[in-house]
Amino acid sequence: MKFTIESIAGVVIHKGEGVSRKEFITANKAKLAETNLTGVNLEGVNLNGAELYGADLRDAYLTRTDLREADLRGADLSYANLTRASLRMANLSRADLRGADFTGANLRYANLSRADLRGANLRDADLKEANFSGANLAGVDLDGIVGLPAHVKQIKGSNHTVIMVGKDNVSIGCHRNSLTWWLENYRKVGEKEKYTPEEIAEYGVHLSALSAL
Repeated sequence: MKFTIESIAGVVIHKGEGVSRKEFITANKAKLAETNLTGVNLEGVNLNGAELYGADLRDAYLTRTDLREADLRGADLSYANLTRASLRMANLSRADLRGADFTGANLRYANLSRADLRGANLRDADLKEANFSGANLAGVDLDGIVGLPAHVKQIKGSNHTVIMVGKDNVSIGCHRNSLTWWLENYRKVGEKEKYTPEEIAEYGVHLSALSAL
């Protein structure tokens, strides 16, 4: 069968034959930068070391896909399914990972610096030694995670979890700001989000605890 792979701009950059689209993409994994792979099904394929920086992988199905050491810098993986995928040592710096499902994924030593993870599901993922510097973790599900990196602090409150990735990057629910800002404004935010007075006081204690660190 004949297949093509287009750039995000719609230009054909790979064309040829293969048994399946999965096989064709895998055969060209070293040259997939800035390609349009929206909604593609690459379940279980070997993309170890693939060059995917800037690629459009929105809504892609990547369950159990081998993406170890893949270059995904600036890639759009929003709402992609990465359940049980292997992303060990992958470079996801500045990637758009909003709403992506990383349930049970291996993210050991992955670079997620400045990645947008708003609303992503990291439940049961292995995050040992992963780099989240500057990452947006607002609304992230961290339940059951393995090896939370030392630079990431979390406090489970009675409502939302407080996640701190440095003093300038603190998230509570869908809100993200600096620790100093939170200490000055947590009451206003709590009232706006209809927290009870007891809950507001609780989060004040949590933020003070993080400040003491």
